Amino acid sequence: MPIDQFLHHFGAKDYSLTLPGATASAILTDSTTKIIQNPEIRSVDGQTAKLRIGDKIPVATGSFQAGVGVGAVGGAGIVNPLVNTQFQYQEVGVNVDMTPRVHPNREVSLKLKVEVSSVTGTSTIGGIQQPIISQRTIEHDIRLKEGEASILGGLFERIDTKTLNGWPGFAKIPFLHYFLSDTKTEHQENEVLIVLIPRIVRMPIFTRENLRAVASGPEQTPQVRRESSLQAPVAAPPTAQQPAPAQATPPAAPAATSPSPSAVPAAGTEQAARIRFEPQSLTVKAGQAVTLGVVVENVKDLFSIPLLLQFDPAVMSVEEVRHGGFLSGGTQEIAIVQRVDKARGQAIISATRQPNTPGVNGSGTLLGIVIRGLAAGTSPLAIVQVNARDSQQKAIPLVTGEATITVEQ
Repeated sequence: MPIDQFLHHFGAKDYSLTLPGATASAILTDSTTKIIQNPEIRSVDGQTAKLRIGDKIPVATGSFQAGVGVGAVGGAGIVNPLVNTQFQYQEVGVNVDMTPRVHPNREVSLKLKVEVSSVTGTSTIGGIQQPIISQRTIEHDIRLKEGEASILGGLFERIDTKTLNGWPGFAKIPFLHYFLSDTKTEHQENEVLIVLIPRIVRMPIFTRENLRAVASGPEQTPQVRRESSLQAPVAAPPTAQQPAPAQATPPAAPAATSPSPSAVPAAGTEQAARIRFEPQSLTVKAGQAVTLGVVVENVKDLFSIPLLLQFDPAVMSVEEVRHGGFLSGGTQEIAIVQRVDKARGQAIISATRQPNTPGVNGSGTLLGIVIRGLAAGTSPLAIVQVNARDSQQKAIPLVTGEATITVEQ
């Protein structure tokens, strides 16, 4: 039968094809997520903590060969045929360097350096197989609350795999390879996620003395002065009035001589050094700015005076502190340092004379406080703390005063 007639009558029932059966079973199963480690690091505030998870891979860093030596016979040179290779171990895996900083509000700042590396292959250099290390690094600063989790991502790798299954030779024939082979392409992505959760083990104990403001003086001569007690001068006037009831028991004739001793303590209290506002009562309108004087009386050898003012921030505010002229003595410039906290209603002021100069004596206007009315109401303006010093850095006790500021719409 001619071949063309044979192919004309040739159909699917005239042949059969048996393919060998094959079964492929996976011998390894892995999930998409794997927890590498779950470590806990305990560190001190401001100290660096290090975490190393992985291996140390030897890497050749150099080699040397012994030089020419002197032979034992005839002075001939001998060359050492051995080559000494120097290796250095490099850490491969997950490396974390962390420096924590704990804040008073129980938040933690972390200075982090995260490095994820792995050996992806080898390369022969100079007859020595060197590892090819893939490295991914993240370095940044974050701030977290206690117990807040931070996930560090972006440390990923992509692997594209193309697999061809088929009969040898037939799998590469154009058009027929679609029927006689199978092509499979896989895209694999691996990402390393690092979850950081800071926990504070113990916080320092802060008292009111630790948190109070401290006047440090001007920038030219910064210094911290000891706090002086202001209660002794306040308690002095009541003790001077106690002899008066005791004089009521004697007869009327000696009573004429008793007023003279009582008048002597009264004169002493008038000579006591004090600091007050002038005027002691002031009325302003909302939005209006006025100047209030701070006056000292009966001071001796006054050299520096830091003080703390307290006011109601909802009613008024302190805008500026000006030089009053008394502390300079009219001969020199003085250093005035001010820090106003309008939110808390506090103003820290420090006035100091030039170094190696004597203090001033007498009474006068020390400072000018520029205040501004904010809303209708009444606010006390009090000197809650003062630490006056003389030229020998000895404390000068002062009796403090208070002003009343009334703001009208």
